[in-house]
Amino acid sequence: LAVDEVVANFIIHANSENSDQFLDLNLVLVEHRLDVEIEDHGHNIFAPAIVAPNPDMREYIRQGRKGGMGMALVSRIMDQVEFFERNDHTICHLSKTLS
Repeated sequence: LAVDEVVANFIIHANSENSDQFLDLNLVLVEHRLDVEIEDHGHNIFAPAIVAPNPDMREYIRQGRKGGMGMALVSRIMDQVEFFERNDHTICHLSKTLS
């Protein structure tokens, strides 16, 4: 779910849904730790602020908002979420310790 959300955000926000753009996905599992690196090759840098891990869902629903909760879910699901830039590409690194 977390990888899907980050990939969707890269496609929509960084690549403007341009089908000529692509992403690289690297998964590494060592012992019980999963590390995922998603690299965007689009022309726009996409580095969202990680939202609070415990947003007020009742207020969100009361306002009738749609969308915008994805990164909050990513923050809750994963142990570590980082966005950074490397060689003019946006990178998202996700880590999770699996039981």
